[in-house]
Amino acid sequence: MPTRIYLPQKIICWLGLLLAILALSSVESAPPTALAAGSAGQVLQPGGTAKQAPGAIGVDRQIHTPRPAGIVLEEDFEGGAVPPAGWTQLITNASFPTTTWNLRSGSASLPGEYSAQVQYDPSLVPQDEWLLSPELNIEDGTLSFWSFGSVYWCRDTYDNCHLEAWVVVDEVGGADDVYLGLADEDWPTSWTWAQSVFDLGSALPGGPVRLGFRYVGLDGAQVALDDISLETSGDCDPAYGADFFWVPISPTTGQWVTFSGHASGTQPLDYNWTWGDGHTGSGATAAHMYAEAGDYSVQMTATNACGASLASHMLTVATSTVSPYYAFVNQPWDWVEGLAAAESTVQATLRRSDSPIASANATSDAEGFFALEFRDANGHVDIQVGDEIVLSGGEVDGTIVVVDTYGGIDVAEDTVVGQVSGGEFPAQGTAWLGYATARNFMVEPVAIDENGFFLADFGGQVDVDDDHVAKVVYQDPQGNEVVQVFYPGGLDVRTLISEDRIEGVAAPSTTVRALVADADGPKGTGDAVTDETGFYSMQLYDRGYPVDLRLGDRITVTKAGRTRQVELGLYHVTHIQTWNSRIDGTVLGLALPAEGTEGRVDVWSAVEKRWYTQYVGIAADGSYGADFADLLEMTSADVIRLWVTLPDGTQQAALGWPLHVGVSTSDNTVWGFSTVSSTAQITLYRGLEDGAPVDVIGTASATVDKRGYFSTTILVEGTPQDIMPSNVLMVQAGEHARTVFVGLVDLVADVDNDAVLVLGPAGSVAHVEGRRHGVLREDAPYQESYGWAQGTVGPNGKAVLGPLPFDVQVDDWFDVTCYLVEEGIAIHRLIAVPEETISIMMVYLPLTFKHAQP
Repeated sequence: MPTRIYLPQKIICWLGLLLAILALSSVESAPPTALAAGSAGQVLQPGGTAKQAPGAIGVDRQIHTPRPAGIVLEEDFEGGAVPPAGWTQLITNASFPTTTWNLRSGSASLPGEYSAQVQYDPSLVPQDEWLLSPELNIEDGTLSFWSFGSVYWCRDTYDNCHLEAWVVVDEVGGADDVYLGLADEDWPTSWTWAQSVFDLGSALPGGPVRLGFRYVGLDGAQVALDDISLETSGDCDPAYGADFFWVPISPTTGQWVTFSGHASGTQPLDYNWTWGDGHTGSGATAAHMYAEAGDYSVQMTATNACGASLASHMLTVATSTVSPYYAFVNQPWDWVEGLAAAESTVQATLRRSDSPIASANATSDAEGFFALEFRDANGHVDIQVGDEIVLSGGEVDGTIVVVDTYGGIDVAEDTVVGQVSGGEFPAQGTAWLGYATARNFMVEPVAIDENGFFLADFGGQVDVDDDHVAKVVYQDPQGNEVVQVFYPGGLDVRTLISEDRIEGVAAPSTTVRALVADADGPKGTGDAVTDETGFYSMQLYDRGYPVDLRLGDRITVTKAGRTRQVELGLYHVTHIQTWNSRIDGTVLGLALPAEGTEGRVDVWSAVEKRWYTQYVGIAADGSYGADFADLLEMTSADVIRLWVTLPDGTQQAALGWPLHVGVSTSDNTVWGFSTVSSTAQITLYRGLEDGAPVDVIGTASATVDKRGYFSTTILVEGTPQDIMPSNVLMVQAGEHARTVFVGLVDLVADVDNDAVLVLGPAGSVAHVEGRRHGVLREDAPYQESYGWAQGTVGPNGKAVLGPLPFDVQVDDWFDVTCYLVEEGIAIHRLIAVPEETISIMMVYLPLTFKHAQP
C-alpha cells in the first residue's frame, strides 16, 4: 500500500495548478480516444474503460460482517442526502455539483436506493473532496465500507484518482491525522462494489476523532461509497435483536393482551410500544385492550444509551363471542379475584366433595375488580385442590375447579417446568418469572398438553437464579384461571425500618434467621419459619425486648447456608397533597443507580382501614411521585409507606409522616411540611420539667401552602423571640402533632485538614454545607454550585466529617442541620469558623457527597 504524505492546503493548491498546466500541455500525447478538455458525456477508453459507471454494477464477496451489538456508527445514505445529518464536507472543486461528494441514486446493486459518489472533473481541475463523519469518542474499532471505481483510471493503468480512508483529529490537515489506506486496493475489477475493512486499534490517537473519506484525483473517474459501519468492543453495546410475543395468541375485543418484549445490549433497556390503534405503552411487559376487531401492526422499540432496535408483528383481533368477565383462584393466598360488571355483587360458594362448606360475596368496584375470601366460624378457609367454586352475579357465572399445579424453576436450564392435574386438557396457560421484589415479570405462553405437562423456556431472556419466583396460570375453557406460585430456593429480603420488621420470600417451610448490629456490635436476633407460600415476617429481640431498627444498622439474614446483608439507609421527605390525592417526595440516604430504580407507595386509608398501592419510578436524584386520585380520597390522617428496590434485589421501606418540623436557632424560624392548605399551630416553651414542657414563651400559626410547606417566627407583642437549645416546640397540624426538644447543634472546624466536628443529637444525620461571604461554594469561592457532606452523629453526640469537598478557611460559614429522620424533625444552625481552630483526630465516617445547583 503506498505511503501518503499529507501537505498543507496552500501547497496542494499550487501543486494542483501546476499539474493542471502539465496535463493540458500533454493532451496531444494522450490516447487517441481520450476525453478532450471541456468535453461532456461518457467516453469509452480502449477495452471499455469508461470514466463513469455503467448501468449494471457488480458486487464482490463480503469479507466482514459487523457485529450488531458493537455498531456505533452506521450510514447507508438512505436518508437521501449527502452529507447525511451530522456529517460534513470539505469541498475544493465546485466546478460542477457532481465533482464533489453528492447523492447517487438508482442502478445500485447493494440493498437500498442511494449511495454517495464523486465524478471526475472533465475540465481537469484538481479534486480533493472530503466527506467527514460526526465526531466519535472511541478507544478501538473496526471500520468497514463498500465502494467502487475504475481500476483502469484510479489504480492500475493511469492511477489518476483514489478513495482514501482517514482518521481525522480536529481540523483536516493536522499532523495528528492518521491515514488508513486506499479503497482502490480492494476493487477486484472496475465498477464492482467491494468491501474495505480497517482495524482502528493502533490508529486511534485518543480523544474525539472523525472518519474521513477523501477523493483525490486529476483526470480521474467516478467513485462511489456506501454501507459504512464502525463497530467497537466498548462498554455500550447498542440495543439489538428486539422481538416480542403476546398472550393470548388469538385475542378478542375487550380482552387484555399481555405483550412481553426482549432485546440484547447494554442495560438498562427501555421498551416502548405502538399498539397500532393510536395508543402507546411502555415497559418490557405491557398490556393493552383492543376495542375493535381487525389487523393491527404492533411495534416495539428497545432503546439504550447507544442505540435502538425495532420489532414489528401483525396482530389479528377477533370479535369477542364470550363474556369479558372472569375469575381466578390465587392458590397460595386462597383468594378469589376477578373482573365483573362494575359495582355489582358477586356471590361464591366453596364446594368440597359435592358439599358446600363456605360462602362469600363481594361488590366489584367502578372498574369491575372484585376480591373475596371464604370464612367460617374458625376464620379463614383454605382452598384445596379438587374444590369447586360456584360463582354467580355480576355476569360472572360458572364453576371453577381448583386444579393442582406442581413443578419448579430449573435454574440450570432457565426454564419453568411442571404438570397440572384435575383440569380439562389440552389447555393454554402462561408462566411468569421475576424477582419477588420486582414489579415487572417476564411472561411466556405455555401449551399444557393432554397429560397436563408444560415447559416455559426463558433462556436468552434472563439468567435464572435461586431468588427468582415463578407464577403459572392455567386457563379453563370459560376463561377462568387458577394461579399457582413456585417459590425460590434463595433469599428475598425486605426491611421496614419504621416498623422494626423484616420480611421476605424464601422456600416454603424453611427457617430464616436474622441478626442486627450497629457500630458497637450485635443488637438483637430473630427467626421465622416461612409459610406455605414462602413468606416470612419477623421482629428482632434482645433478651426478650424488641429492637428498634435505626439508620446505619446492618442486618444479616441467613437461610440454609445462604446469607444476605442489608445496611439500613432509607429515609425520605414526603409531601402529602390531600386536595388532589397525590404524593410527591424525595428518597434520601440511599445510593441509587444512575438509571434510577423501581419503587412502591402504599397509603393506609384511615377511613377505609386498608392499604392502597401505586408502583412508581424513582429517579437517580431520589425524586418520585404517585397519583392516588382514582383510588381514594386522601385525608390528613392517612399514613404512607415508601418501598425502594435496590440493585442487589433487596428492598427497604420507611413510613412517611404527614408532619415534618424544622427549627433554626440562627434565624429563629420554625418550618416544616404537612397537609396542604391546613394550619400549623406552634407553641414555644422555655424547657422541660419531669418530661413535660413548661413556661410558654409565645405562639404562632402558619398556613400550609400548596407545596405542603409552612414557615413562621414566634412573636410576642410584635417582637421575634429567640429560640434556644434548651427550648421545646409543640407543633400541631390537622390530626398530627410533633414535640421537638431543640437541643444543641454546634460545629468546630479543622482548617488544616478541611474537616469539621459536628455536635448534635445522638443518632441524627448531620448535613453540612459550606458558604463563603454568603455564597454557596465548592472548591473555590463564589461558585454557583456547591458540595455537601453528611454522616451519622454517634452515641457521644459527635460526628467528624472530612475531608470536605471544599477548602475550609477562617471566616467561612457552615449551614449545619441535624435530621432526626425517623421522627420527622430537623434542627438547623448557621455557624461561622472562628479565627482559632483546632486539629481534629480524624475518624472518617461514611460520607455522601453531592453536587447540585442551589
